[in-house]
Order: sequence, then C-alpha cells, then structure tokens
Amino acid sequence: MLFRYSALTYNGHKIHYDKDWVKQVEGHPDLVVHGPLTATLLVELAADIARQSGKFLQSFDYRATSPMYVDRETVFKAEQTGDSVELIAEQGGRIGMKAKAILV
Repeated sequence: MLFRYSALTYNGHKIHYDKDWVKQVEGHPDLVVHGPLTATLLVELAADIARQSGKFLQSFDYRATSPMYVDRETVFKAEQTGDSVELIAEQGGRIGMKAKAILV
C-alpha cells in the first residue's frame, strides 16, 4: 500500500521505500508511512461514520504528531460527539496523527 501510494502521489522520497537509507541516513527504525496516507485512512473512517449516522462529511482537518512506520500495528480510533468526530491513528501507544471531522 505504501509503495502504491508513493507512486500515485509521485512521492519518490527514499524514506518510503529504501530500508537501508531510512535507517542509516535518516535515522528512522523502519520505512516511514506517508502522513497523507494515514490521513486518507482516517478520512475514510470519518466518512464511514458519517454514512452510518445518515450524515455527510463537511470538513476534515488533520495534524501529524509523530512518525509512523511500516509493519507495526496501527490502531485507528474515532469518538463522535454530536456532529464532531475526533480521530487518531496510533502505534505502540504513541499518537501519530490527530484529526477532526465535522458532519452535517
């Protein structure tokens, strides 16, 4: 999925496909997942919640807070309060991305 997302978005940065580079040059423990890929997964979750609520997604804002890596369990969580949905993507108890969706 990461490779295909990189190709789709014309992102050829080595941190997304070259394990030696990302470890030796960039200092990460593994390949880095695109922030926009994580945001895409979160917005899909928000859209599912909107559909289940009989609503539509009006807006979506996100902010990356920590790098996320391949081959690690990623937990996506959402909490709906009225027309607002707070979402997070987390790995190993560390939040990698926060998002907020507004439904109408």
